[in-house]
Amino acid sequence: MTDVAPFVELRGVTKRFPGVVAVRDVSIGFRAGTVHALLGENGAGKSTLVKIISGIYAPDEGQLLFEGRPVRLRFPADAERHGVAVVHQHRTLVDDLSVAENLFLGRLGSGWSPFDRAAWRSRAGVLLERVGLKVDPDAKVRHLSPAEQQFLEIARAIGRSATTSTMRWRSTMKSPCCATAPWWPTRPA
Repeated sequence: MTDVAPFVELRGVTKRFPGVVAVRDVSIGFRAGTVHALLGENGAGKSTLVKIISGIYAPDEGQLLFEGRPVRLRFPADAERHGVAVVHQHRTLVDDLSVAENLFLGRLGSGWSPFDRAAWRSRAGVLLERVGLKVDPDAKVRHLSPAEQQFLEIARAIGRSATTSTMRWRSTMKSPCCATAPWWPTRPA
């Protein structure tokens, strides 16, 4: 066992919604360079835990720690600054935008000019290669297969300099297992 604090840790976390306790007194840690799976029936609280770690929900009780330090996440951007990105079960891509535009959506700023487009396209190529996705950065997302779109979501998470990528997938998803991809884990052990 190591004395290094988990990258992300929940201690005694409880989250309530009107009429239901979604998670009760959950304590779990996630170490960098490892793959973890949250398994459970529908309604077990898996999505709620992911939303707490990613700054969508705040716990009603308990602590969230990053590298041993307690934090309060008020927004998903706070979690992103700590190195967390979420790849949701349902797509968050924009069909009418290109692969490159989707990769950097929300981070393009005002400099999306023809000159900058080449730089973004180049950065997109590096990310796509990292996840083993062989698609044209200029291709419209609507022309990608569902599996390619899922890998595009993963590339976007990695492109946000994520230390950890939290993925919420149905157990019936028919795409390659992320744990066998050349980019997994996103942080060296």
